[in-house]
Amino acid sequence: MDDDRVDSHEGERADTRGDAGGRHDAGMPDQGYGERAQWYVNTVTGEPELGMKSPVTQRMGPYAIREDAMRAFQIAEERNALWDAETKAWNRWGDDDGTDRGDGRVADR
Repeated sequence: MDDDRVDSHEGERADTRGDAGGRHDAGMPDQGYGERAQWYVNTVTGEPELGMKSPVTQRMGPYAIREDAMRAFQIAEERNALWDAETKAWNRWGDDDGTDRGDGRVADR
């Protein structure tokens, strides 16, 4: 275990073999199977958590960095707005006569 150390803060193994190829997660605790621990946000407390600590029904993620986990609700809102706009555009695709019903089907004439 000379290449790894135990991270006393999280109680998980942390890789100390350098900068992980310049990635921003260098030194992050290892979740096992060679994967780096990722950040989640507990949707009940609003607190960021390193690794899957909360039940699946109470967490959002994963996020690569703690700051993104802290912005999880804002990120979700931004993504939802983008997806809603894309869905609206998709549903109007090819409808040049303005008879779009909003669900992708053309209204009866």
